[in-house]
Amino acid sequence: MAAYVPDSSVSRKQTSFVRSRVGIVTLILALLLALFLIRPGAGRLRSRIVTAIGMALGRQVDVSSVHIRLLPHPGFDLENFVVHDDPAFSAEPVIRSQQVTAELRISSLLRGHLEIARLSLSEPSLNLVRDREGRWNLENLLERAAQIPVAPTKKANTEARPGFPYIEADRGRINLKLEQEKKPYALMDADFALWQESENVWGMRLKAQPVRMDFNLSDTGTVNVDGSWQRAVTLRQTPLKFVMEWTGAQLGQVSKLVSGKDKGWRGTLSCRPHFPALLRTSKLKPILRFRTSPV
Repeated sequence: MAAYVPDSSVSRKQTSFVRSRVGIVTLILALLLALFLIRPGAGRLRSRIVTAIGMALGRQVDVSSVHIRLLPHPGFDLENFVVHDDPAFSAEPVIRSQQVTAELRISSLLRGHLEIARLSLSEPSLNLVRDREGRWNLENLLERAAQIPVAPTKKANTEARPGFPYIEADRGRINLKLEQEKKPYALMDADFALWQESENVWGMRLKAQPVRMDFNLSDTGTVNVDGSWQRAVTLRQTPLKFVMEWTGAQLGQVSKLVSGKDKGWRGTLSCRPHFPALLRTSKLKPILRFRTSPV
């Protein structure tokens, strides 16, 4: 009986696959899976993830459970994700989301570190709180992010510093509180994102529908916000540039949203204010552009 001789073309194909980019990525993912499987239990893994996210955000973070995922990107599915607020502002969490996906930077894993590259929140609830001195609960978080020497979100793979994660959310709700009083104003179906563009510049975007929880309003339009700000000692000294666009709103619904009463106005509202200034109330000089159309 003749001995079996492997087909040289098959061997070449196997070798070329291993040497190809797809083969290398597959081998890396298999290696990462093996490393995760031989690491300590889920409790310690959850603690490491919570610590990594907490250090990036500068707030206490809680997660009830963690599930490993490899595709389409290696990372984790987090359940009951909670970012606690500063007790000086509120006892309620600043962010709460039932489902969060945390994608990892593969380059950091190869260096033995756990670093979050992208944090995706599904249907989160975000509380904006202003105290009696006029400070907002997110000021300390943004100031801390500006003071920590982290690398930009799209950092090079050779960069040793941890990168600021790309934080995004879809179908969220943004609530407003003045001191301890929760206001009826909110932003619903909110899609927003936050990232660090460069060494000294951060960026954000937001798309949402303004509503009042004490009224049934349906034609309040859509608010789009694009903004950026630069590194500074305090947030109120931060040079910023914000553009907001409010379109598709019925004037009668807008009057009821703002004042609580339908003023009898009719037509469609479109405005586009610009805020190129410092984040101080006395320095903000919005450039307003209104356009109304008849019914």
